[in-house]
Amino acid sequence: MKHFLQSRKLNRGGDNLKAPLITKNMEIAKYILSIFKSSIAIVLSWGFHNPVAIAECEEGEGGIIFNVDGFKFSGQVKVMLNWLDTFDIYLIKRGDVVETIKDVYLDQLVSVIDNKVEYTHDYAKQVQRAYCLSHTRAQKY
Repeated sequence: MKHFLQSRKLNRGGDNLKAPLITKNMEIAKYILSIFKSSIAIVLSWGFHNPVAIAECEEGEGGIIFNVDGFKFSGQVKVMLNWLDTFDIYLIKRGDVVETIKDVYLDQLVSVIDNKVEYTHDYAKQVQRAYCLSHTRAQKY
């Protein structure tokens, strides 16, 4: 937790105070990761790696960008908490946004990303083929 904290000087009437501060963008990134942890098997099936917190900008209050390598999409996924308290999802390939999904609610976040990145109608067969499995119980969680 120590590396998430930073020191900030506050100037109040000439007093310089040091106060630990968890930056807002790191809080939002941690919030999104906590949502992902509730469905960790699904998130890991995306080939989720290299998450980076995103600062507040015109798109929203902050978010996270990460790499994926799924059956349907390989590239980067950016998740932003927008100003309406819903999430915007951006699929990025070679630096270009190829798809945007706006106003996704908290309880839909993992399933919306999963449907764009990994899950297919014949998911069990895809898993069997990809991992050379002859008999499996590969299921969608």
